[in-house]
Amino acid sequence: MYALWFIAKQNLKRKKGDIAVLFFLIVLATILLYTSISVLTGIEEVISGACDRSNAADFIVISNGEEDRLADIVERRKEVEFYETSPVLDYFDAEYRKEGETGSESADLMLGRAEEKREIGTLVSQEYAGEERIVLDDEEILLPYYMKAAKGYQVGDIIHILLGDKWERFCVAGFTEDPMFSTPLNISIYSAYISGSRYDALVAANDNPDENARTVLKVRLRENNSPGDFEQKIVPEIVKGLLEGEVGVLSINREAMSGGTGLMSRLSMGVILVFSLILIVITLLVIRFSIRNFIEANLKNIGILQAAGYTTKELQKTVILEMGSITALGLVIGMLFGIAGSGIVGSFEGILLGLSWERRFSATGVGLTAAVMLAVVGGVSFGCGRLYRRLTVLEALRGGIHTHNFKKNHLSLTRCCLPLPAALAGKSILREKGKTISTFLIVTLLSFATCIGFGLYEYFALRKEALLKLTGMETGNVVITGADLEQMLDRLSAYEEIEKILCYQSTTLQLESKSNKRQVACDIWNEPELIENEMLISGRLPEYENEIVVTAGVAKILDLDVGDAIYVTGAGERKSMLVCGIDQKINNMGQKCMISSEGARYLNGEFFTTMLYVYTKGDEPYENISEKILQEFPDVSLTDSEKIVTGALGSVILAMKAICLLFAGITVFVVMLVEILLVKSQIIREKKNIGIHKAMGFSSRDIIIQTLLKNVPVLGAAAICGVCLSLGLGEYMIVACLSFCGIKKYSLEIPPHWLLLTVVGITVIAFVTSYLSALRIRNIVPVQMLAEE
Repeated sequence: MYALWFIAKQNLKRKKGDIAVLFFLIVLATILLYTSISVLTGIEEVISGACDRSNAADFIVISNGEEDRLADIVERRKEVEFYETSPVLDYFDAEYRKEGETGSESADLMLGRAEEKREIGTLVSQEYAGEERIVLDDEEILLPYYMKAAKGYQVGDIIHILLGDKWERFCVAGFTEDPMFSTPLNISIYSAYISGSRYDALVAANDNPDENARTVLKVRLRENNSPGDFEQKIVPEIVKGLLEGEVGVLSINREAMSGGTGLMSRLSMGVILVFSLILIVITLLVIRFSIRNFIEANLKNIGILQAAGYTTKELQKTVILEMGSITALGLVIGMLFGIAGSGIVGSFEGILLGLSWERRFSATGVGLTAAVMLAVVGGVSFGCGRLYRRLTVLEALRGGIHTHNFKKNHLSLTRCCLPLPAALAGKSILREKGKTISTFLIVTLLSFATCIGFGLYEYFALRKEALLKLTGMETGNVVITGADLEQMLDRLSAYEEIEKILCYQSTTLQLESKSNKRQVACDIWNEPELIENEMLISGRLPEYENEIVVTAGVAKILDLDVGDAIYVTGAGERKSMLVCGIDQKINNMGQKCMISSEGARYLNGEFFTTMLYVYTKGDEPYENISEKILQEFPDVSLTDSEKIVTGALGSVILAMKAICLLFAGITVFVVMLVEILLVKSQIIREKKNIGIHKAMGFSSRDIIIQTLLKNVPVLGAAAICGVCLSLGLGEYMIVACLSFCGIKKYSLEIPPHWLLLTVVGITVIAFVTSYLSALRIRNIVPVQMLAEE
């Protein structure tokens, strides 16, 4: 064994360049693979850990109804082990800004008392670790951890919040981690806490104390009870028991919140995992190049070893020892970098999850990464090492020269009309079909991944409208809340700055088909045909009172199609309705429905407008239209939708930018790497031919041009093929990643300038790298070759 290791060690010394390239590629693939696996396998652990630390509720109801009536409804359920209620202040349109900054953002802010005793949903803050009850000064506030991770707030920062019509000043005392309200992508409520005395002062300062007063009821269930199933059963009772007048009800369960919290993290890491697998495939190609190049460059030495008594199996084992040692070292270094970079990953995950990422080491990630890398590298090394078995001692001593070559002459130099360098390049491409096809496929995959990255960046980072359509969030330009909203319609419609106004109400309905029944959140619009962020798959939007649109996720659960009749139960009696359309959205994990205002009256007997969505004409500034509305209607609350959307989608935009830069950067690196290896292997293999060509009168420039023609057209064609694949398969990739939210189709139309950039970028990089690598041809001198022989 020592003799084999001695040979392997000497071989490694003779190909330092290949080893360095291969080592860096293995390290990079290991980092990406370990990171993606550790995150994907750790998301559930982080979320469940946060739930355990805070003793999170299984089910939560937020209502502006009577606390006693709400408690009576829950208390009667046998599944309930324990429940508690807490008063909170809810400010739908609260603007906030850090002291010293001019711009502000808006959010739905829910304020609670910090010192209140809680058995369910206890406050968890790193700044107050170990304290049973957190006590704050009147000036202090606890913000959600998301504002630290995504917005950059730190302990000691001063934040100004517009509560009602007055700016309130707070000092950030810490950050809480509530898994039920961790990220606005999941539920657009920022849960914050202030002192009890400051809370009472805010209530006393409000002329209408009930305007912002809400009740939060938190429920812990007995063992073996599903939060999702419990919500399906109890929400109809709550709706019927409380939905009198203009009482609003919002219910959430732990299962749905956990799935929604990890949605974007799973999507982004899933894409990175796929890209890391592409890198592994490229690593295998590099290994194949390295092994073949070394064998072709050292045929005589191999022949001497065979003549000295070394068997082909023993020489094959040296290949496995070489690649195994490089892979093992690359794995160790890659793992160390991956573990050391857990802080960066934690910051990224903190933005997406809204929870602190404390996982510094993942045994599952280490085990799976090591198993995958060692298995694929070992398999390819074993396969490529079989080349030794094809070599006879005589053939090796001859330098690999065969007596005859029976391959077809595709481009005869005597009959070909191409220039001589182009004809010779074409002959090389056709003669090495296996290597050409492998390189073509690798660059095609890289081009495909790069185009997908650019597409995600374009649609999710630059075009917020596309993401809003996918989420199903209607925004408008101005959102109005308050009392007697319907009485404002005629007067607002007369404003020349306003294009249209939509009336909105949300509720919960129980849908029942022949095979199943489901409790589903419902959007109610006075004119559904005017909403903008809607992705209808089939059918149409509701026009009549007995029509309903369901999402694809609900349609799958209830086994529905357009034209089917279902029973719907709201606050009134159970009635039959017709499924007129099926749409899709990731909001509420893809489980929602929609009816018109006439449908609400048909089911519940009445329709109450809780929000007005105002769409302005052209680029009318929010400040102008809001000032005009408040002058005529001073008692309503206005929200700048642009600020809310920017705040809620900030983490998605950051994730898509990171993925795009990662794909583009790795594509540039790998294309350069592949081109360096290709040119180097060609020069090694064709060294004698190059010397002969020079002796015949070819200049170094002619041979360099020939080398460029061998490689650049292949990589350019592969880049074009990858672009075509992205146009045909990009939609299916997005749908596959979002299928668990009921997404059935999505049109990812990548703009032409990104496609052109991909093709031109890969081609230019290939040309420059190929040219620089081919410059070593100038050092080949025919006389020296004869002397070496």
